[in-house]
Amino acid sequence: MKATLHNGREGSASHNERSWKDDKSGRDIIAGPWTKWSEGQSLKQAEIKAYETLFGKHNKETNENYKKKRHPEKVRTIRQIYTGKKTRPLEQIIQIGDKNDHPKPEVFKACVEDFLKRTEKELRERVPDHTARVVLLSASIHYDETVPHAHLDYAFIGKDKNGNRTP
Repeated sequence: MKATLHNGREGSASHNERSWKDDKSGRDIIAGPWTKWSEGQSLKQAEIKAYETLFGKHNKETNENYKKKRHPEKVRTIRQIYTGKKTRPLEQIIQIGDKNDHPKPEVFKACVEDFLKRTEKELRERVPDHTARVVLLSASIHYDETVPHAHLDYAFIGKDKNGNRTP
């Protein structure tokens, strides 16, 4: 059995949680430390709120500077940053096996949780201030499609000259 990993910025938070309220949906949603996800709130709303927490201060200061310099066309909302081609979350899709041979859902979930723990540990060892550079927004495990797979959404973080987080 082989494992596959795909990275891209074309993911959809709506797809990742499309039936989370339905007990028969076959989903597990694991919210990341920046995503304060709760029932009644969509995963997309929670991720946008996480972007507000992460990048709101920088965005506000940047927008104020654009207004002062008479460039209101450059002003962006957090939603625009969240959906921007270069600033949207990176989605990583993990799958083990294929439609004919794959692990049971509980085994796959344990593998994903182990992957997340190992990734966090490795980042901590290699890049001591990694939480200043990349954060897990959410993980959504799908069991209701042909092969169990997980969607992991990450936000990458830079710093501006004032020390504010930037997307």
